[in-house]
Amino acid sequence: MADELKPKTKFTPVGELAVDVVARGDAEIAIAQPMEVLQQPGVELVGLLPEELQDPPNFLFSAAVTTAAKDPVGGRGFIQFLSGAEAAPLFKANGINPG
Repeated sequence: MADELKPKTKFTPVGELAVDVVARGDAEIAIAQPMEVLQQPGVELVGLLPEELQDPPNFLFSAAVTTAAKDPVGGRGFIQFLSGAEAAPLFKANGINPG
């Protein structure tokens, strides 16, 4: 299968997302992070890669409040909300599996 796909495979230039290539019609499908797909108009998330191709322990997001934040307490509260049980269903509904 790799030999068949190789001539059809495109790699995006530095600074460009695979979903950008699909959105403008230069490719029909892309493998990308769900959150990239969900924010791109004209592109549809049709599924996730199989579990054996995922690497959750090494794919993490982080959040921080800068030392110059105008509202560090609010920022920390927002981060707590995003990492809490109340936000988990929102992430799942958008193709993101919270740890």
